[in-house]
Amino acid sequence: AVVSTQSGHYGRGKKKVNYTGTLNPRKGGDSDSDPDTKEKKSKRRKLSPPSHSRKKRSANDSYDEAGIFTKTEIRNFVKSFRKFGPPMKRLKDIGKDAQLSAGVPELEALAECIHRKCKEAEEYAMNIDGTTKKGTTILVGGCSFSTSHITGREEMLNNLDILPGSSRERLSWRIDKKTKPAGWDVEWTGDDDSLLIVGVYEHGLGNWDKIMANTKLQSMTEKIFREGDQKPKVEHVQTRAEYLLKNLPKLVSKSPTKSSRKKQKKSDIKSYFEKSDEPQVDTKKEKSTDCDSALIPLL
Repeated sequence: AVVSTQSGHYGRGKKKVNYTGTLNPRKGGDSDSDPDTKEKKSKRRKLSPPSHSRKKRSANDSYDEAGIFTKTEIRNFVKSFRKFGPPMKRLKDIGKDAQLSAGVPELEALAECIHRKCKEAEEYAMNIDGTTKKGTTILVGGCSFSTSHITGREEMLNNLDILPGSSRERLSWRIDKKTKPAGWDVEWTGDDDSLLIVGVYEHGLGNWDKIMANTKLQSMTEKIFREGDQKPKVEHVQTRAEYLLKNLPKLVSKSPTKSSRKKQKKSDIKSYFEKSDEPQVDTKKEKSTDCDSALIPLL
């Protein structure tokens, strides 16, 4: 006996619908063996997901999905963003290191988009006691990033704003407070720590080849990346630089302009009291005597 495949007959297997747009028959039905039903399946209209399950794109999310930057460019930007400091003031150097052709306004817009997403993610992951959940991530242009890796590194690199603006002044800049010993196989002084921070400012954290190639930073080329089992290696220099960057405000005294002003005020006060101790001459008597002597010939 031939079993009919029309709807309503008992021989047809029931169908269930999923939201991928295909029809999946239940196991045990005889409709799969009939070639007529296969042709009918191909002609049927595919089902789309219900409207309530579709995610609507907000106006704020339209920037990083507009195709201005590719995924590779966004990854390179974030990688270079975690090298230079203060990052928002070094966008030109960040774009050059990331090999991006975009201008500073486009890079600034991308950085602000990342900042906004990090802030929203941290606020969403805030616990009742005020602490944030670990492992929060953001999605920028299809690329996933950890919020702590971006915000934590940026906070550390912002301490580089202490350094002078000109390159000549940076070479003479020094850390004037005691740091913890490095414990390496080479003599490492406070001047070496200072030059290490200057090299990080100039070429970026992790760009050790460029730092070693800088002839103005001689101690870096002579002391880091020792041969054999001697320290320091790459990981040791990276850890040392991160330690200095985190504690940089504590390792540098107040700006010299403020101290010089205080010294100038003290010297002005001393000179004022020294002048007050000197005997004062009555100028009124001298003027009167001069006038009297000038009137005598007229008499």
